[in-house]
Amino acid sequence: MKNLKSIFEKYLERTDRLKDIKLGESDPRVIATEDNKFLAQLLEKQSIFNKNIIIVYIVMLCLLFSIGVYLVFRFIDSPNTMGIIFGGTFLSLLAIVDRLRKIWKEKSIMDMIRILIDGLPKEQIATVIETLYWNHIKKQD
Repeated sequence: MKNLKSIFEKYLERTDRLKDIKLGESDPRVIATEDNKFLAQLLEKQSIFNKNIIIVYIVMLCLLFSIGVYLVFRFIDSPNTMGIIFGGTFLSLLAIVDRLRKIWKEKSIMDMIRILIDGLPKEQIATVIETLYWNHIKKQD
């Protein structure tokens, strides 16, 4: 979520919506079409990077599973070694799957926002980004 947080912060900073709003202040500046294009470009770059990371993690998952299966058959006569292999492989697989889940969650949010950019008015997109940033992303810190 760090990447998504930085994307949201760049967009909110560009649109003057990252600072705290105080009573009596005027509304934030009007959102321009270029602001939403900027957001779409940031999301596109991060989406491509995330796709590559997902491929790397899936390859790692397959390799780790294959190595685990090989080692099990190699040390089939040694129960202690098999226990260590099963434990190490299982914990490693859990770590990789957890990281894949986090990337999938980030990718889902980015895909949703990319769809909203095409369908919502400019000001509502800024409101959606603000709401997601303050209520979801910022609370996870």
